Amino acid sequence: MTSTSTPFVVVKTLGAGATATVSLVTDRRSGRQHALKRLARRFVDEPAVVAAFLQEAALLAARPHPNIVRCDDAGTDDDGPYMLLEYVEGTTLRAWQRAGGGAVAPTVVARLGLELAAVLGALHEDPTGGLPMLHRDLSPSNLMVTTTGGLKLLDFGSARLLDGSTQTAGRHGAIGFSAPEVCRGGPAGAASDWFAAGMVLALLTAGRLPFESTSPAGTIRALARGEILPPTRWAAHLPAPLQGTLTALLDPEPTTRLADAAAVARALAPYAGGTAEVAAAFQDPARDDDAGTTAGTVTRTAPRRR
Repeated sequence: MTSTSTPFVVVKTLGAGATATVSLVTDRRSGRQHALKRLARRFVDEPAVVAAFLQEAALLAARPHPNIVRCDDAGTDDDGPYMLLEYVEGTTLRAWQRAGGGAVAPTVVARLGLELAAVLGALHEDPTGGLPMLHRDLSPSNLMVTTTGGLKLLDFGSARLLDGSTQTAGRHGAIGFSAPEVCRGGPAGAASDWFAAGMVLALLTAGRLPFESTSPAGTIRALARGEILPPTRWAAHLPAPLQGTLTALLDPEPTTRLADAAAVARALAPYAGGTAEVAAAFQDPARDDDAGTTAGTVTRTAPRRR
C-alpha cells in the first residue's frame, strides 16, 4: 500500500490501548472531524498485525448500520496504518460499570435489547446478500450508549466473515461474556453472539453477571459447565416474559438458545422505553464535561450511583 503524507490535524488525544491510539482529528480534505484510530508505531513493521488492523476496518465498512460505528476511510500514511471513524459522544457500558453504574430500569434494558437485536440481525443476515459475520466480542467495552440514547457497537477486531473456511474455534471474547461452547474451546456461531447479548442485558438488569465466581479461571469453568443462575435469582422484578427471554438467550446449549433477531425484538418491544429514557439513565447533566475515552469514540464518564 502506498504511503502518503497525513491529511489529519490532531485536535486532541482521546485514548490509547495496547495496539492503537485514538485521536480527535480534523480531515484537511473535507474539514470534518473524526475519531482517528492509528496502529501503534511498534507494530507498523509487523505484517500480520497490520493486516489484522486493516481487516477490522474492512469489516466495519462492510456493514453500514445505525448501530455500528461508521468507518469512513482506512489506509496508510507517513505515520502508519489508520482507520477514520465516526466521532460519537456517549459512554461505554464498561465505563458505566466501572464508575459504579448499577442496574437500570427494565424499560431501558428492553430498549437496548431491541438495539442489540437490530445490530446482530444485520451482522448475521446481511440484507444485501453478503456473508454472515460474527462479532465474537460483544461486551460492555464494545457497546456505547450515545448521548441521544442510541446504541453503538464498536471494535471489530475479533469479527469474522463466515465464508466456509473461517476458523472460529478457540477462546476469545471478554471473560464473563463468552458462550459456554466457546469456553470449552469449541467454534463460535451466531448463537455465541446472542449469549453475549444476553449477558449484557443481564448485567444491565441486575448490575452483576448471573454466575458465582471469584476469579477469571473460575468464571470460565462456570460458563463452560453452563452454571448460570436463573433470572428468578437476579431478575425477579422483571415481568415473566422478560425473564423468559433472558433465560432463552442464556441457554447453555447453542442448539436450543434463542438466536433469532425477529423473535428477540418481538419479545422485548412491548416493554421498551424510548431513547430519551435511555439517554437520561446513562448521562448526568451535572457532569457533562467529565469525559473519558474509548477506541474510536469519546465517552462521558458514567455518573456514580449514590
